[in-house]
Amino acid sequence: MSAMDSVQSQEFLVRDLPTRSVSLFPTRAQVVRDIKGVILKPGANQLTVVGFAPTTDENSIKVEGTGSAVISDIAIELLPNQEDFDDIYPRSDEEECPQSNNEMSEDESVEVKQTRVKLEEVRSRMTALRDTEKAAKETVSSAENRLRILDAYGKLLDNERSLAISEALEAYRTERAKAFGDHMKGELQLRELAKTIAKVQDEEKKLVQLQVRRKMKEKWLEMKASKAEKREKKRELEKKKEKDRISEELKSLWPSRCYTVRITLDAAGYTPASSRRTSIASVTEVLGVKGAGEGGEESAVDDTADLTCDLTISYVTTSAFWSPKYDLQLSTTTGSAVLCFDADLTNKTSETWSSCKVVLSTSQTTFPGLNDAIPTLVPWHVKLNRIGFLISTSGLGSITQSREELAYSNDKATLAANEQPRNKSSRQQNLFAPQNQMLFQQAQQPTLHAMSARSAFGRTTGTLFGAACPPAASPQPANVTGIMRHGMQVGTTSNYDTDEEDDDTMAGAPELDFQDSAFEEMGLTTTYDLPGLKTLACSTKTSRQRVARISLTGGTVVFSHTIVAKYKPAAYLKARIKNASKLTLLRGLAGLTLDGAFLGRTTLPRCSPGDSFSLNLGVDPTIRVVYPKPDIKRASGGGGLLISKDNSGTFRRSTTVTNTNPRTRAGSGKSATLLVLDQVPVSEDERLRVEIQVPHGLAVDGSSVAAGEGVASATIDSGSGSVSSSESTAAIKEWGRASATLKKAGQVTWDMELYAGRTARLDLEYVVTAPVGEGATQC
Repeated sequence: MSAMDSVQSQEFLVRDLPTRSVSLFPTRAQVVRDIKGVILKPGANQLTVVGFAPTTDENSIKVEGTGSAVISDIAIELLPNQEDFDDIYPRSDEEECPQSNNEMSEDESVEVKQTRVKLEEVRSRMTALRDTEKAAKETVSSAENRLRILDAYGKLLDNERSLAISEALEAYRTERAKAFGDHMKGELQLRELAKTIAKVQDEEKKLVQLQVRRKMKEKWLEMKASKAEKREKKRELEKKKEKDRISEELKSLWPSRCYTVRITLDAAGYTPASSRRTSIASVTEVLGVKGAGEGGEESAVDDTADLTCDLTISYVTTSAFWSPKYDLQLSTTTGSAVLCFDADLTNKTSETWSSCKVVLSTSQTTFPGLNDAIPTLVPWHVKLNRIGFLISTSGLGSITQSREELAYSNDKATLAANEQPRNKSSRQQNLFAPQNQMLFQQAQQPTLHAMSARSAFGRTTGTLFGAACPPAASPQPANVTGIMRHGMQVGTTSNYDTDEEDDDTMAGAPELDFQDSAFEEMGLTTTYDLPGLKTLACSTKTSRQRVARISLTGGTVVFSHTIVAKYKPAAYLKARIKNASKLTLLRGLAGLTLDGAFLGRTTLPRCSPGDSFSLNLGVDPTIRVVYPKPDIKRASGGGGLLISKDNSGTFRRSTTVTNTNPRTRAGSGKSATLLVLDQVPVSEDERLRVEIQVPHGLAVDGSSVAAGEGVASATIDSGSGSVSSSESTAAIKEWGRASATLKKAGQVTWDMELYAGRTARLDLEYVVTAPVGEGATQC
């Protein structure tokens, strides 16, 4: 007998082995399966486990166990799949044909037969009555003819024939009585027959109508059965298509080759430790063999008895992973949020893990860049250039607007002309205002080309609410469906903030409660234990499990607006959210709902407990911004005997902001917190001076100064910035507050609070002075 013949062999299929647990990672999964109650014969035993998915990492396969045996060898091979797809997922070739329903029921068939028999009987009776009627008519006709004959005979009687008149009259009377009796009998019989025939005709008519109705019903039943049969065939066809789709989906995941693991176990009783020191077994665990007895002697082992052991096989496989998904509900009225943390589970390994414990584990991951950004002011440097007089046309043109502002204006003018026909009828809804105030105009949304190479920020077209509303146009109502149809994007991270920000989208709060998962954090790794036992079937689709539901209230959500009117006259809404929970929010896709309106999908950044992240929610149409062209004035050069050696010009820019949120009867409303940014040119030559006149008292990194003034919140001219309104002076003064600060690189910042229904103007005025004969130009 050879060594191979002496080895006891057993074979197991992976799909038949129970799954103890599955640990899902962002790119892989670790599976633990059990082989319980394995019966071993004394000597060498070989267990063959067949059917590991080809996505399994063969280097990760690990075998452990308990029992009276020693694992002496583990071999792994990639072999053709021994299982047949049709055996595992059988298809029913015998399609159930829907039975035709065009036959009448048994009761209906009996009624039809009875009606037909009755109709035949009635018609037979009618035939007999017609025959009797003919006989009666013949009797009457015969009697009438005999009477006529008798009358004629009576006229021929005379005395010459020697007939007694009395005898003739008696014969006449007798014959006439007989004829009359026959006539009356026939008439009576005809009257009775007429009544009987009428009844029979009515009965025949009813039976004919009933027969017609039966035939019509029969045709209707046939049509109904035909339609039902067609519907049934259609349903069967749809079922077959669905079965074929599922079959094709499973077949696409069906492996042509699988890993086979051969485990060699030595169950030959107790083996001295010295004989196993050179064993190549990965795991050696002997629990069934007892050690030395109380007297120091080793206990005997029965070499012929069957032994048992329990094995555990763990392995790592790709094509199975999990990813976080979020639903985020934001409320601008209460300043709160509800975040639902879900997990999308994917299993494309051709294995099914049934009734097992599922654990989610994660680690640090990297994330893509941001889509859309709040514009960041680029330092505006100017220098001297000998171009003649400072306030010449060419000199003014070079320092009136920065290069970035000119690039934006040119791109906007070109693309707005192209987009105007398409967006002419577009309208959209105010998602931020109360529901009874939903009149806003949707601005044109041209896709902006990239700024010039010197621009430090990129503008991506398509914010949530579109571009800022043109103040000269009248507001128009719109709906949320229109917003979603126009394909506007939500959120981008502002480059003005140093922290990375991603935008979120989310569905509404769930109506049903979900059982949250237990979680544990260890360093950079967080694990979530899903409640209960789960089944992860092989599929190309994902299944979603609830991890946690987090309510964020009490000042954890702060909304603010940022305006960079120099580049785009619009107010960007931003939400800053603090993670007040104990969970680390992982980076993942999210759905965003704002004030009950679903906005779309975005990416949520990673956020640890206690940290905050920002979401840019696009342009808020309830805040209108007007930024007219600059006003330029030439300063006087002095008079008399003194001649000025410098040329100077005064430049004035104004930003007009309107909060269109309605005011209540009590005079209050939804005020807006705004951060308004503008800039003045920065000189790189000491002979070229730039001095800020308004707001007065600004110094670089100095204290803030009060700024701004209220204006009428009626019609605003986009060209000149002038307003016209009959609003009272007191109402104009109660607009809010604003303070201005000057930062490095010439950036002027206004922190502003604007009351509902009010308009304010922020002025920026500066003087540029250069030597005579030289002008200012951009660097």
